[in-house]
Amino acid sequence: MRGTVGVLLLCMVGTSLAIKCYVGTCAGKDCTIETDQCDAGSGYCMKASGKSKDDVYGASKGCSPSGTVGCNSVDTDGGSATTCYCQEELCNAATTARGTTGLMFAAAAVIFAARLAI
Repeated sequence: MRGTVGVLLLCMVGTSLAIKCYVGTCAGKDCTIETDQCDAGSGYCMKASGKSKDDVYGASKGCSPSGTVGCNSVDTDGGSATTCYCQEELCNAATTARGTTGLMFAAAAVIFAARLAI
């Protein structure tokens, strides 16, 4: 009986370590993105995006077994690339609510300041 309980607990721990991420690719505006339950060994969601010197955009999203939480950007030969890792459910979306909310507050502050100046 104890062996059965131990096996069940190990199965539950293995399942709980898996994370759900957005998975797929974008080439320009043509995207194929869906959600996926990652393998138990993949504890990170990843998002890599970049733009070539010809302004061609590309992105890839998926599960990753390793990474450092946060983003790293580099300039390439006339373009740029950014890779981000995170450890929350579906955290590798294109935008976050926090970014959108911050942008809305910034826009409201600019409009309010402009009205005060008139």
